[in-house]
Amino acid sequence: SKLLRRFVTDSEGNELVELDMRSSLWVFFCQALAFAYKYDYRDNLKENLLKHVGEDVSVFEDLPLPELKAFANTVFHHDLYTELGLLSQGNSYAHTSGYTLPKKSRNHQKQRALANILFSYHTAQMKNLHADIPQPKKKAAEVFGETYPHALLFAQKFAEECDDRKADGSWSKSACLNKLLTEFEGDFFHRRLTEKLQSSLPQGAGFFIVHDALFIPPRLEQVGRSALHDSAKEAFGAVPHT
Repeated sequence: SKLLRRFVTDSEGNELVELDMRSSLWVFFCQALAFAYKYDYRDNLKENLLKHVGEDVSVFEDLPLPELKAFANTVFHHDLYTELGLLSQGNSYAHTSGYTLPKKSRNHQKQRALANILFSYHTAQMKNLHADIPQPKKKAAEVFGETYPHALLFAQKFAEECDDRKADGSWSKSACLNKLLTEFEGDFFHRRLTEKLQSSLPQGAGFFIVHDALFIPPRLEQVGRSALHDSAKEAFGAVPHT
């Protein structure tokens, strides 16, 4: 999306403003968790949760465990990658409100978290979750599992149930959760948000969406931001960082 910004402009030659949802995959992971607990789904997670694409949920009301509410609070209102980075250095941390890791360190934590938790949680490294490993040497998945064990169990359950295969015939244990999160993301941005924008923007005003980012003319930034916030409030019952 960053490359596109250089080439797409409004009618006056101004670069479009990019509005995105911070840690969007984790927001949709929280959404999936909330549906699973709301309807007490314990098996066939992919099939059951796909039935709720397009449905509203209240993340903070429908997640019953304090641990999961704390997880959602970190995802929606703070920064999960900063927290994982700080916890990898010790069992607790303190920082000023709004603090985030330096960009390079945060990107490193993001890559580790996405690879080791969302999309590779079934690998052998997960066997080390409860081993006696010095804190600074723990991987993102190990820190995550200690802090939010029920969130990690949810991801592991998806992997255990997934019977998708790659083109070469090998198992693709991450495909089922990836499919679900992609469906939630697509519905939010390409249906819910698009409809909100079409009803809010002046006639003829243009915008476009790439994955979890909205590109909109600078003069309409506040309209776009309000549409994004309103759509999130309807979908999740809360507004994540944008």
